[in-house]
Amino acid sequence: MREITFARRPVNADLLTEQLQSTFGPRVTGISLRPRQIVVHVDDAFNADDEASVQGIIETHDATQLTAEQRLRANREAARIQAREAANAALDLSAFDSLDPVLQLLARKVAWLEQEITSQQTNT
Repeated sequence: MREITFARRPVNADLLTEQLQSTFGPRVTGISLRPRQIVVHVDDAFNADDEASVQGIIETHDATQLTAEQRLRANREAARIQAREAANAALDLSAFDSLDPVLQLLARKVAWLEQEITSQQTNT
């Protein structure tokens, strides 16, 4: 194994690793980021043409793009935030008017608890 170093630039390390490994397979074992360098870990069979190809991949790499896994995590986080915001809407007690009185009482208690929790959060 050996290391090839390149000048540091903005990168998405996971995506760059994925791109290099999709081109070179197991011949690229990964990358490391140093303060001023991108280090590509390669096998001993890597030659000058391969190194030039790596340089081209690094130069055209778009650090703003995400891997499929990163997109999935971002989508899950967005859905979680959206669900939290939807859950933060005040409970509409009128929606329970036509239901059993026990459910109406339960809804009032849930609404009261919600107000208490909100009050506690704003006071701390």
